[in-house]
Amino acid sequence: MNKLIVSMTLLFLACTMLSSFMEGAGGLVSTRVRGGVNSTATIIPADNITGFLSSDVIVIGDEEIAYGDVETTPMQFIDCERGYNGTEANTHIDGTKIYSSELSPINSALGFNVASTATTAGAFALVMIPYKFFTKSVPKMIMFDYSFFTGQLAYLQIFFQALGVGFALMMAFWVINALTGVIRP
Repeated sequence: MNKLIVSMTLLFLACTMLSSFMEGAGGLVSTRVRGGVNSTATIIPADNITGFLSSDVIVIGDEEIAYGDVETTPMQFIDCERGYNGTEANTHIDGTKIYSSELSPINSALGFNVASTATTAGAFALVMIPYKFFTKSVPKMIMFDYSFFTGQLAYLQIFFQALGVGFALMMAFWVINALTGVIRP
């Protein structure tokens, strides 16, 4: 049963990566906020801007920020549109991670932002990440809704959805079995 869980998870991750690359996603890049910024700042100072595009979207915590350009001296993102894509503009302290928008396909596939959940949940991250995985990611694993399943490949999507349902049922039995082993007197 463990081999099936690992196989389905790897298949899901492989399809997620393939789909994101086909949609134009590239490599993942990150840096940190330098000096902190408030929720209305249109310039985001950074420790490093190497690898970021000249105009793109960055993610800090749960906030997406569209920026118009990057400057190398000092290193910063300029012409920023805070709270991009319906997210809430927040204050960010010195040292907060800045991610390229390329993480968005992965977070979108999972259904939640893993880094943000781990950061904001603190000690409860051990509980929140598995909870969000089972409530957000598993339903997405069942659907196998990727951009490359078009035309004749739509039949392949139906096959993977059937596998996904079997996977979800198997995981449910696995969790129930694990819990009954813990609860037994």
